[in-house]
Amino acid sequence: MPCRRRRPARTGKLSAVIDFAGCGEGDPAYDLASLSAGLGDEFLALMAPQYPGIAVIRDRITFYRSTFPLLDVLFGVDHGDSAALEAGLRALTGSDEAV
Repeated sequence: MPCRRRRPARTGKLSAVIDFAGCGEGDPAYDLASLSAGLGDEFLALMAPQYPGIAVIRDRITFYRSTFPLLDVLFGVDHGDSAALEAGLRALTGSDEAV
């Protein structure tokens, strides 16, 4: 089941579906944080004219995005994935060096 569906009021037709494996019904700011983490803040700027609520939830987008390195660390520990663990630790410390 897709996480978000968009049906503009003027047409009522489905115009977009955003689907991520790790999301569910909840805050769309989490989905947008995932997009900005992968595609950059510039992508959100391109979406803004079609998704005017982005400006209103910008603080939540920033917060969720700031938690992603912690999720990488947890994933690395839980699954023995040293690359994910190191990437998360580098992002948390702001270091480009291996940890």
